[in-house]
Parts: sequence; C-alpha cells; structure tokens
Amino acid sequence: MASNARSVPQTDPKVYDTYASQWAELPADEAAWLQRAQEVSNVLAEDAGLRERENKSPRAEVALLKHSGLLKVLGLKKYGGGEQPWSVGYKVIRKVAEGDGSLGMLLGYHLLWSTTANVVGTAEQADRIQKLIISNNYFVGGAVNPRDQDLRITSDGDDIVFNGFKFFNTGGVVSDLTVLEGSYEDTNDHIFAFVKTEQPGIQFSHDWNNVGLRLTESGSVKIDKVKAPWADALGWDAAKKKPDPSILGIPFATLLLPTIQLVFSNFYIGIAWGALSEASAYTNKSTRAWPYGGDNKERPQDEFYILSTYGNFLAHLRAVTALADKAGEEVTSLYNNSGSAEDRSKVTAEARGEAAVWVASVKVVATDTGLRVTSGLFEVTGAKATATKVGLDRFWRDVRTHTLHDPVSYKNRELGRYQLLRELPEPTCSPACTAFATDKMPFIISPEPVIPPIFTAALHGDYDGVKRLIREGADVNAINPNTNLTALHVASSREDYRIVRVLLEADADPSATDELGHTPLFEAVSNGKILSARLLIAAGASINVKGYEENTLLHAAAGGGYKNITRLLVKEGAEVDAVNADGETPLHSAARRGAGPEIVKFLLDAGANLEARTKTGSTPLLSAEGYDDEVELLLRKGADVTAVSDDGMTALHMAAKHSVCEQLKLILDTKAIDVNAKTADGYTPLHFTAQTPVNEDMNLQLLDAGADIDATNKDGDTALHIAAKQYPNTSLKILLARGADIEKANNIGATALHVAACTGSVAPLDALLEAGANPGALDMRGLTPRHHAIWAKEDYYRTQRKDWEETGFQSENFSDQEWGQVHEYASVWDDIAAKLLAAEDQ
Repeated sequence: MASNARSVPQTDPKVYDTYASQWAELPADEAAWLQRAQEVSNVLAEDAGLRERENKSPRAEVALLKHSGLLKVLGLKKYGGGEQPWSVGYKVIRKVAEGDGSLGMLLGYHLLWSTTANVVGTAEQADRIQKLIISNNYFVGGAVNPRDQDLRITSDGDDIVFNGFKFFNTGGVVSDLTVLEGSYEDTNDHIFAFVKTEQPGIQFSHDWNNVGLRLTESGSVKIDKVKAPWADALGWDAAKKKPDPSILGIPFATLLLPTIQLVFSNFYIGIAWGALSEASAYTNKSTRAWPYGGDNKERPQDEFYILSTYGNFLAHLRAVTALADKAGEEVTSLYNNSGSAEDRSKVTAEARGEAAVWVASVKVVATDTGLRVTSGLFEVTGAKATATKVGLDRFWRDVRTHTLHDPVSYKNRELGRYQLLRELPEPTCSPACTAFATDKMPFIISPEPVIPPIFTAALHGDYDGVKRLIREGADVNAINPNTNLTALHVASSREDYRIVRVLLEADADPSATDELGHTPLFEAVSNGKILSARLLIAAGASINVKGYEENTLLHAAAGGGYKNITRLLVKEGAEVDAVNADGETPLHSAARRGAGPEIVKFLLDAGANLEARTKTGSTPLLSAEGYDDEVELLLRKGADVTAVSDDGMTALHMAAKHSVCEQLKLILDTKAIDVNAKTADGYTPLHFTAQTPVNEDMNLQLLDAGADIDATNKDGDTALHIAAKQYPNTSLKILLARGADIEKANNIGATALHVAACTGSVAPLDALLEAGANPGALDMRGLTPRHHAIWAKEDYYRTQRKDWEETGFQSENFSDQEWGQVHEYASVWDDIAAKLLAAEDQ
C-alpha cells in the first residue's frame, strides 16, 4: 500500500530553475513581498489547469516557492527570513492562491507549521526550529488533523516514538520536514514534533485523488517507529517528560486554530479572485451576447445581466478581502507577544476570543463568497466555458473541497452567541496543552473529542486494523463523541460484514444507539446491507426498536425499497402496522417513496392495513402520489378511492396536482370518485390541472368525466382564472373551447381577463379577447383589466427596487442605460394596456 515520497509521477523541479537567480534577493518590505507573490501567482496560473489534470506530485511547484523566498516570509531575519507579520503572510497566501489554489493552500499550511514552535514550543525550541527551517529553506508538511485518529507515542530513552496511521497528511510527499502529533502513552496529553520526511518509517499511500485541491498531496500516511528526541517535543519538559504549564497552559498556546482558520479563508478568497480574473478574460474574449433576453446588445460586456453579476462578484470580493485584512491585523497583534514566556502570558483569553470573532466572521463570508463566485461565474461565461480545456471548473472544485472540512454553520453559531449573549469563542486547546484543561484555568476547555481508532478503522473498512486493535485491547463499544456512533454502527452501514462479525465476536453491543436512537441494525437496514442485518439479528438485535421520528426498521426497509430485508424483518416478527411520529405505517412509507409494487404487495399479504390513516388523514393510496404501479396495485387490492385526507385531498386531487396522467386515468376508471370533490381550500381536480399550462389530456379527461368547468375555490376563482395566469396557454384554450364562463368574477370581482392583464404575458390576454372577454369589465373596486395592467407594471418596479437594495444595488445610482434595460422589461404591460384600450374602443 505505502511507498516512499519519490515513487510516483512528479513534476520536474528543473523547469523553474531560472527563477533561482531571478529571485535571489528577498523582498525588503510588504509591497515587495506582495509583488513577489504576484509574480509567483502569474507563473502558476499559466498552466494551472493542465498541471491539475495531470495530477502529478507538485515537486516543481514547491521548488518554485523555495526559489521565490515565500516560504521564509515569516521567518527570522537573522536566519535569512523576511520577518514579516502574519498580516502580510495572509496576503501572500491569498495572492498565490489566485494563480493556483493548491499551492496557496500548501503555502498556508507550511507557514503555520513552520511557526508552530513559536506558539507551543519553548523559546529555545522556537529559535532552534526557526533556524533549521529558514536557513535550509525547508518546506514543511503536516500529519496533523484534529478529526483523524491519533498517532500513538511511547518513550524510548531519550526519544519519543510515533506509530500509527493518518488519513490526511497535507504536503508531506513533497516536504523536507513533517510535523507529527499524537497522544502520549495512556494519557490524553498530546505532543508535536518535527521529523525528517525522508526516512523508512514514513510511508505515503499516494491516495489523494479528490475532486479539488488535487496538487496538495493530502493523502494518508503510515507512521512506523518514527523517532524524535524528547528535546523536540514542543512545550514539554524533556527531563521530567511532562508538558510545561508555563508554555502550554496559557491562552497563547491556543492560537494555532484561529491562525489556520484565517489561512483557510485567505486561500478561499484568493481562489475566488483567480476565478473572477479568468472568467472576466473569458467573457471579454469568448462569451457571446444572448439574443433572447431583450437587451439586443452586440457585446456581452454591454448586457445588463452580465454587468450586474460581475459587479456583484467584485463588490463581495472586495468586502471580504477588507474583512480578512482586518482579521489579519487582529491575529498579528496577538503574535506581537510571541517572545518569552512572560510576553506570551500577556495574551488574555478575552483578547484571543475577540480575535476569534473576527476570524469566524471572515470564515463565514469567505466561504459564502468563494462558493458564490466560483459557481456563479458560469452564468456569465456561457455553456462553452464548461469545457475541460477552459478549466474554470477547478476554482469551484478547490473551494468546495476545502469548505467541507468543517461546516460553516458552527461558525455562525459562535457568532450568534457573541451577538446575543456576548459570549466569546472559547479557546479550543491545542493538542499539546490538553493536560492543563482544569477548573483553575477556565479559559482552556477540553480538547477536541478524540475519535476512537477502532471507529476510524471500521469507517474506512480496515478489517486488519480492526482485528489488530481488538487484539490490543481496544474498547469495541467506544463511541465517536460527535455522533455517538460505534464501530459496529459504521461497519453495519457499509456491508463490511467481516468487520461486523469480528466486532460481534468481541462482544460489541448490537443494541447501542447513536444520537438519533439508531442501533447498528438500523444502519444496516437503512443502507440495504442484508448480510450485516442477518449477523446482527442473530446476535440478538431488537427487531421492533424505534429510531428517529419513531420510525421502525420496517419503515426504513420498506421505504428504502429493500425487498429482501423487508421480507427478513417480517419473518423475524417485525410489526407490519407499527406507526411513526407522523402516524405512517411501513405501507405508507413504501407507497410514498415509490418502493415498488413487490414490497407493497408483500406488506399487504403480510396483513398490512390497506386503509391505515396518518395523522393528517392520508391512506397509503393518498401517499402514493406519482407512482402509477403502486396506485394500480393498491386499487386492485381494494383501496378506498374515495378516501379524503384532513385537508380534503382525494387520490384524484393528488394525481391532478402532480400532473400524473396515467394515475388520473386509473382513478377515473374506477367510476367511484367524485370528480368535483373540493379540498379544504375549495379546489377541484380541474383547478389543479388548469394550473399546469400544457395539461391537455388531463383537462380533457376530467371534463369528459363530468368536471364542473365553472366550479370555484374559496377565493372565487374558477379553473379559467387559474389558467389565465399560465403560459403556454393550452389549458386556457381547452377551457374556453369547452364553454367556460368567460365573464365569471371571483370574490374581488375580477374576471379571467383581469388576471391575465397582470401576468406580463400577452398570449393569455389575446386568447381571452379572441374568445370575447369584456375589456370593460369592472371589479369590486371599479377597475378594468387595463387598470390591473398599469398597477402590475408599477408593482414590478417596486419589486425590482426592493430586490436590488437587498443585494446591495442602489437604484438611484443606475445609469440611463441600466434604467433603459429595466424599462424594456416592463414595457410588456404597456403592450397589454394598449391592447386592452384598443379593445375597449371597439
């Protein structure tokens, strides 16, 4: 499985050799560093799409970063570094990410790892490691992921020894040094240490092949007996082999998290700027004007929609960039105290918390803006821009891949607590400082919950790993603290029946429940894993247990369309008419989700109640809307076609509302249904078919079956009123041809012509006038259809202004040309009003 770092295809570092002399001198100030970053970004952007498609290990690209000096931007000058603050480092990351998101990410992670000792190391360690990294121009990768299983650390004389497996190791394959992190022996104390990457005990799997950030080498790695001196255990007292509370027991030691979070946000922003730049170039060169939108412009650059969309992207990116720079200044102010232990102690929990609020704010807006820009650019570049050779898709893939790492909703929650309760985000203790999470130090909270290694092994289908962990005494019932899932849950959901069997043999609890109340058998059934289900049932798992919203296993199996599991559960004694929180039986679930006639028939043959009612009065027949085979079977089995739900819906209403023509015919053929039955809102089936503009067959079927063409709903609307709102107007023409009362008024006195005048479409209006509709008809306020058209135009303007202001546009700032576009769109109501005026004069 594993291999060394140089055994896979990689880019050739020599291609960038010319830049070694060109960039021999380090930049002198912030402006020069940003200029250097721009130059690197430009080089990377030239063939970023091609390199990403080739997906080679980025050894040449890392060489380019080394030549540029950007790896040293934060390093001490006395060792050859730039000694710039993090506020500049963030801007450099952002700039590089414009050219290539993967390299922006690698640079960001390197800058974090290369300064880790400054946060959690002693002063001596910080200085020594800075010298090692900066003077050698090393690139640093990291096998550190808080959601991954921990490496195991043991002591061997003057050394610590790392063993284990990490599923993520960013940049390690192309690194000179790797940061390792794990838990020490049987404690919850964590240790960071730097080790040389090129050694037999570090074996890369080369399995990073995700949709985005493809050149970050973020695959898994096996760590086998890798040693580091106790003196390199960051923040630990090597003599006592204990963490140093003066280093790791203070708020300063928790800065790694907000630091890296702001790294994330900045390369999201950089990727979005790169996307905007490339999309703009494509639009200027290749996008064609859209001839059907009403603008009639020769160039896309003159179209209102394209201009407003690009303007919106630019506004959001400028805003989030300014916010990121402000947060960078806040973080930098904390790092100004990174010298002695006394200096570090000056950083208070409150100061750290305030900075974290800024960082969280950036994360929320950067995630939203990054996704908005990188996905929305296709709306203004056109279909040809989706071609692989164009490469615009890489920007969205890069942002989406990383923004899934931790849901931004949790940042929103932090900010909500700050806004409403003035609660500052509590410092999540770095792994190195967990020993000091005590009541005496309330600003340090417990570490990220540790995910049991046996859970992770089961999650990834590592059968040998699970067996080994069991032999070593792992707790087979240990839970993932984030979800309450056990290893047996995840193995059961994956059909890893060998893992299920070995866990059960080791006394894993088949009745353990997760946070939704689901047992491992629930996971097996919900995912259609019959072999695992058989093993769990044989081990004593309960058949009639209820889970989320009181669904039973049979609800899950029947609703999921799993025929064999449904049969197995019924055979084992599952209750066929058990109800969930909504009053649904398994038969309801099967019918509602279109599980297939075989499952429906099996449940009925097993004694399921054909007329069971949910809490809203739906029978299985009413629940089967849209599924012809299930409806036909239920009718053949004798389902009551006249059944009515609490809101007055019959099966005929359901078929009409959802435009299921064959189902409508099946129900009408029973000759048992009232074709004019009304819902609680007064809708007949004909009202529903009229609201779909091209339902010719269904309208005709209902009318031929005796539907009252002039029946009214609670608003007094007939089917003709509803059809008058639609375009195309097939339904409208059928109703007119069948003699619908063209002058029938609704509860406010409006005829179908009044309704058509408001739609913004000339076709329904023409059809009604052609059929003899009265243009002078008055509603209850004395208004004619022409008045309605004038009012509709004014309402359009009001709605547009509101929409613009909600998205940041001020209508008073629109140019004459922009207003011309708006007026052009609104002119349809002028045409409608003119037609009605002409009709009035006849």
